[in-house]
Amino acid sequence: MKEKAPYHIQLIMEGDEEEAFFEIVRQHGIPSFITLSLKNAGGFGNIGALYQGYVNDEQIDCLLAVYDVDYRYEDPLSPYRQVQQKLLKVLGSDKAVQAASLCTNPNILQMILLGCDHLENVSLQTTAKRENSRIVEKYWPDFGIKDFKPSPSHQRPSYDASSWQLEEIIDSFANGKFDYQNIFTNGKNLPKALSLRSPGSTLFPFLIALEKGDLDYFRKRVKEINGENDSRGLSQPSC
Repeated sequence: MKEKAPYHIQLIMEGDEEEAFFEIVRQHGIPSFITLSLKNAGGFGNIGALYQGYVNDEQIDCLLAVYDVDYRYEDPLSPYRQVQQKLLKVLGSDKAVQAASLCTNPNILQMILLGCDHLENVSLQTTAKRENSRIVEKYWPDFGIKDFKPSPSHQRPSYDASSWQLEEIIDSFANGKFDYQNIFTNGKNLPKALSLRSPGSTLFPFLIALEKGDLDYFRKRVKEINGENDSRGLSQPSC
């Protein structure tokens, strides 16, 4: 008897931090009958075109886009809205766009920080990288502080999501310094206002379904994306 192929989920993600986070997920939160593939879009502006490129791949069972809910999400020119508009051109309906989107709120850097400590010790008051970078250095002190001219008083956190820093973050979860399950524990206790004041917050249900191997969750999303059925692969929608 031919062995059944694993259920194949393809993620198109905004950038390097998203790729690092989902590499942590891939190492800790996936059953053997699911394959999770990652494609780094190299910026929010490339997500729509990449999604279009994958949409007819018959080897993919579920195709999703991962992007942040930025603080300007109500602005039509915000990255969040631009990604949604490009996906709308590919998928043809708002419902399909919502089903195809994993909107990160908290953002991905904050999601990583949720795995590092008790919730009260991790600031979730802002999505600003500058502020959250200071907290990153509390858990990875060797990232350090960079001085730059014109005076020593001008300092900025040196965390800039460079490849070596992201590799160290991934290794910190792999070697047990931080516990992947803390992300779920802290996620359950996030303030409800976080999801009420802005859209998104769809990442936790995805992670829970992924860890449980809940294929019905993914099949339901595919039906909503396709607008009709749950056949293998994603059909080309009319624009």
